[in-house]
Amino acid sequence: MKLTSNEVLRASIKRILITIALIITLIILVGFITISYIVGNSMVEPKTNSKSYSQFDTTLLLIKKDFLTKLDSINQTINSLLNKNDH
Repeated sequence: MKLTSNEVLRASIKRILITIALIITLIILVGFITISYIVGNSMVEPKTNSKSYSQFDTTLLLIKKDFLTKLDSINQTINSLLNKNDH
């Protein structure tokens, strides 16, 4: 079976068009993924510079605050007792 130049030309054009379509599809896909990543990150980022603590860190901070409050109360009690003994 002999191929004519017309059939070869059609096959070449078909291959070229398929290659161009695949390249365009790949570019669109990469662009869409990139835009989605950028938009997704901008939505996740906080608007202010406020700190965000994990539950563990928050618990530790609350325990520390409670401890310091109790320590301050104990210090005030000791100081008042010492002041009473001085007079």
